[in-house]
Amino acid sequence: MEWKQNGVMKLIQAKTELTEVREKLQQMGSNGDDDDDVDFGEYPGDAASTPTTAAADETEAKDDDTASEEANRLSAREAELLQLVANDGADPSFRWTGPTLRIYFPDEGSAALARRDWQSQVPPCVEFASCGGVQVSDNSGDAIIVFYCPRASEAEFVEEILYDIEAKRGEGLKMSVMVNPLLVDMGVTGFGMAGGGVGGGVIDG
Repeated sequence: MEWKQNGVMKLIQAKTELTEVREKLQQMGSNGDDDDDVDFGEYPGDAASTPTTAAADETEAKDDDTASEEANRLSAREAELLQLVANDGADPSFRWTGPTLRIYFPDEGSAALARRDWQSQVPPCVEFASCGGVQVSDNSGDAIIVFYCPRASEAEFVEEILYDIEAKRGEGLKMSVMVNPLLVDMGVTGFGMAGGGVGGGVIDG
């Protein structure tokens, strides 16, 4: 569970840094409230003060630009830290490059929900996908695939996915698991030849 320990450490560090960043932003905001400094302009004939005033204005403008850049940097960092905290310490930019365990859900909505709620709770080697539709996931590194509650309407897609991954991975695919499958619709195929063909095709695949 080294990945989980690293996530906890990153979460603690992110919360500490987030507090520091917000304190700096608050200080910069309070320092910028100079409501008492009112510019009444220049009096006619006060030429002697003009160069000094212009130099002061230029210096003040540079300071304002520097402060604005620093505030933008801190705000961007605050957003990054908030995302890190929301992910429970998991870095959203990290990409796992080793063997993958991929879980297939019956539809993309369930897969998207799992990505949102579970991604930070599982090891980085776990990825989520869906049966049906256009397969855009890179499954060339899959070592274990899990089909979660595949239905009869996804039977053809399950078979295609199995054939595709076995062709790509060969012996690299260590295991295929089906959790509570319902690949045969009794109201359509029953236990006849068609139903047996569906089950046999998936098992053989």
